[in-house]
Amino acid sequence: MESFWSTVQHGVSSFFETGTQALLGFAFRLVIAFVVWFVCFRLIRWFGNKIVPKMLERSHITHEVHHFLQTAIKILLYVVLFIGIVNILGFQTTSLVAIVGGAAVAIGASLQGSLSNFAGGILLLVFKPFKKGDYIVVGTNEGYVHSVNVLYTNLRTLDNKGITLPNGTLANSNVVNFHAEEERRLDTDFKVAYDQNVAKVRDIVKEAMMKNEYVLKERQFVTVVKELTTDGILVSNRAWIKAKDFWPAYFQMQELVMKAVSDHGIGIANSQIDVHIKGGEKRIVKEVKKD
Repeated sequence: MESFWSTVQHGVSSFFETGTQALLGFAFRLVIAFVVWFVCFRLIRWFGNKIVPKMLERSHITHEVHHFLQTAIKILLYVVLFIGIVNILGFQTTSLVAIVGGAAVAIGASLQGSLSNFAGGILLLVFKPFKKGDYIVVGTNEGYVHSVNVLYTNLRTLDNKGITLPNGTLANSNVVNFHAEEERRLDTDFKVAYDQNVAKVRDIVKEAMMKNEYVLKERQFVTVVKELTTDGILVSNRAWIKAKDFWPAYFQMQELVMKAVSDHGIGIANSQIDVHIKGGEKRIVKEVKKD
């Protein structure tokens, strides 16, 4: 009987001793975890709000993606800190990492299209093939870039229509940027009849081109015979302008060339169809009467 009670007493004392040690150990780890969380939380906030913005400002990354990258970096650091705190408290982090990884894969599969647009948006914002205000052509869509977001790019057409393009598709498409360079060439083509004096036409068109206020006079501009077609001579006059002035320069050039051609009596080539009728007029009349 005495041995039984001694065994119970020893077991109880062992339990309390072990429990006390475990509790003290957990309390110690809890204090360390709290200190680490408090210090690292403040460091992450300081790094994300002070250091990261300065690093992004010095980089070539466009401002539209600065806020996103700043937030993403802070979230990533918070996740790492959380896993570290869990590890300090003595819990196994392997299962937690596996759960987070599985959730990430499931979310990625369900948001495949959005993630494709997201990746395309990051590429566009980092490499900047175009920027806000540029005039671009993508397939059958064209217009001025109104905004470049992480998922979509918005265009404004010349008649002020809005076009929304997914960045995933846009990043894998052939994009023509008319404002990639500061200057661009303006070509104006028209046809004259074969009986016209080409040298005279060239001089008249050059004089008209000089009157265009958008033409860069210091750059070379020429008028050339571009092609000999079945219905006339295709003449092309080529001048250099500022890329931002393309449309006003284009419309003014069309008007100036038309006026110069009209004032000097230059014959513009017209397409025509010659119809040859066999059998004479009487036969035609008879056929019409049959109908």
